[in-house]
Amino acid sequence: MNDLENRFINVDRKNFLPEEIKKYYSWDSPLEIGYGQTTSQPSLIIKMIKILNPDENSKVLEIGTGCGYQTALLACVSKTVYTIELIEKLSLFAQKNLSDLDFENIFFRIADGNHGWKEFSPFDRIIISAGSLKVSDELIEQLNINGKLLAPIGGSSFQTLTLIEKDENEKIFTSKYDDVRFVELKGNSGW
Repeated sequence: MNDLENRFINVDRKNFLPEEIKKYYSWDSPLEIGYGQTTSQPSLIIKMIKILNPDENSKVLEIGTGCGYQTALLACVSKTVYTIELIEKLSLFAQKNLSDLDFENIFFRIADGNHGWKEFSPFDRIIISAGSLKVSDELIEQLNINGKLLAPIGGSSFQTLTLIEKDENEKIFTSKYDDVRFVELKGNSGW
């Protein structure tokens, strides 16, 4: 087990799942969490966080709070996490889950994540937890110098994990990783 995984050891996925699916918490597979949404398998979430590579000084923007499991993992390795969820009932469910575990470095918003959270930008890291055709210009503008944004980009049948980096001259570089399949990002960047 590496250092990153050691930091996650006390974040139990079971605490973030609806009652009817808690028995599947140990499965390394995506699980439906209601409202047409899923939580990704833990191995993929950890892989995405490794690619994003936040540190204890990072201000992170998460698009798609879901049940709050990934949010908790990000909060373990980042200074602050600003998380946006479009579905109000899902956001409130995540807020309760995270409040019960005494996280104090997470800030919530119920809104369309495609627009980001401008008043708290720039962000050192941005992670998008739903598939889309493209990343909105607003999100790229809210990325800090030397910042990283990770998103599953593609159509409805599959997407590619895509890392967008902004250098000190605000030049954008893109790297591609694995093919994945996420639920659709709601709002104007979905398919």
